Amino acid sequence: ASFQQDVPSIPLVPPAMTQQMGNDIQNQAAALRGHVPMEKHFPLVALSYATSRRPEHDAKGVGPGMYYALHMMMLLQSVGHLSSISGLSINSAEDWKIFLLRLIGFDARAVVLIVIQTSALYRSKPCLLEIEAAIDAGMTIIPVRYEDNLPPPRQQWTAEHLSKDGKVSTSDQLTRIKVLKHFSPLNSLPPNGTVFNDPTSFQKLIIRVQQAIRESEQVETQQESPVKKESSSSPFPPDIVAMFSPLKLKETTSNNLMSHLCDKQECADVSEVRSLLLKDSKAPEIIKTILPPSKHEKFNNMLTTMKNQGGAEEPEVIQPVSPVMSKEELLVSVLAKNNKLNEADEIQFNKTPSHKAANNNDVKTLKALIKFKANLESQDNDKYTPLHGAAYNGHNECLVSLLDAGANKEAVNK
Repeated sequence: ASFQQDVPSIPLVPPAMTQQMGNDIQNQAAALRGHVPMEKHFPLVALSYATSRRPEHDAKGVGPGMYYALHMMMLLQSVGHLSSISGLSINSAEDWKIFLLRLIGFDARAVVLIVIQTSALYRSKPCLLEIEAAIDAGMTIIPVRYEDNLPPPRQQWTAEHLSKDGKVSTSDQLTRIKVLKHFSPLNSLPPNGTVFNDPTSFQKLIIRVQQAIRESEQVETQQESPVKKESSSSPFPPDIVAMFSPLKLKETTSNNLMSHLCDKQECADVSEVRSLLLKDSKAPEIIKTILPPSKHEKFNNMLTTMKNQGGAEEPEVIQPVSPVMSKEELLVSVLAKNNKLNEADEIQFNKTPSHKAANNNDVKTLKALIKFKANLESQDNDKYTPLHGAAYNGHNECLVSLLDAGANKEAVNK
């Protein structure tokens, strides 16, 4: 009984919606996050919904779906004490893709995506992309039925929904196939009918959300345990050890190398390290930037020993870098040596490392990218350069760094 008393009333959608009604809904959604600024709002729960605009009755950009999304956000807050985010949280003047960063961005924390099922959902390309992002991120996806008589899979996200001229790109076709394969088999709440005639669905929803969050926390704890154990016995921070992965070193291999160079009593076998060092001439250079000067001589001796044992040509021994690189410079140097300094990330709308650093106000990494001559004029899918991203997000230090490095302040995103 207590639960039912806490559940916010399901909204009665007016026969027509004005722009002011839509603004009021967005203001209520913004109020739910309290004093937390949007740029720091990365909740564990996200919502995907379609506006469901009724062309003959609703103003442009508004529709019943906004009421449903607000109701769900209020439910999570009042009953589950859970903060959430949806498209309502994004200012209408901003790019809706900001929402995707809460699912797959560097700072994303969301582990649950609640999908508000309406007929319009299956005509919305943004919703399709949001669900795909949740699938790629391994999130728990929970469909909730706010409308009945939903279209069958064959009629979901068809060519006319995904393209104005009906010509769907291969990328969109693959996205549709992926989402239909993973999303369609999921059990909805409620399995039949809608939340309007089965209010017990809300209690089941809260239980499922809380369970998914607990399971995610358990997985994180299990993953963190070995890292903490390793870092306590090694003078090298875990993020530096993890840097070896771009060199195709397995985790055990990097541990073996650390054991060998840190005078551990029980030195592990370094056969895999030997193979890497003898075959990849870049590896010694990168490794020597990590080691303290006191270990350089031992490292050189190890290379000589490996050459004699392996019968392969000894790679050139690179003198230590001076001054010692910062962590950010080390990681960027790996990108440069693997020809990935300007690699576009298709999942992140073809943003390069410079875009990401500027957008996330990562000044140290951005300066390292500039030092290693990254392309500062690269453009993402929306034709934004890193300078655009820094300016748009108000990251002044990144902005100054880019301008000082000669970034084109006349670049346009058209």
